[in-house]
Amino acid sequence: MQYLRCSIVTAALVVAVPLGLAGCSANTARIHQPSKRLARRSGEGITRSQIREAVKRALKRKKWTVEETGTDFITATVKKGENWATAKITMGPGSFAIQHVNSGPSFHYTGDTIHRRYNRWIQRLDAAIVQEVTGIYVLDPEESLEDPEDDLKL
Repeated sequence: MQYLRCSIVTAALVVAVPLGLAGCSANTARIHQPSKRLARRSGEGITRSQIREAVKRALKRKKWTVEETGTDFITATVKKGENWATAKITMGPGSFAIQHVNSGPSFHYTGDTIHRRYNRWIQRLDAAIVQEVTGIYVLDPEESLEDPEDDLKL
């Protein structure tokens, strides 16, 4: 009888622990760090200063605060409620890349994974930069012009 109870408890733990751990990682995903090369159809190049101005406009539109600038990078932070993230945007002629610098503890950054909310913020910033460079604004039917209020919650 004692052996049967032990076996039932062991079996329950074998099933429950992986399910519990899966629940912890349900809101995390591989970190999104986009890198883009942009060109005009005419073949005319896009200068670093044009990319830089587009990045600055996109940051302002998405309510990111510029923390530091250099000749080929801008570091900026966004805060929504208690949540925050800092990213470094590196720029070259016709190209840019967005890299994670730091984020609040609620994003559970591990080096490879992060909360999906961070990835959404970066995807929106990435799209805004492309829009500023190209002048083409395509709205996703599921996304309004303003960031949804649920961005405040994790």
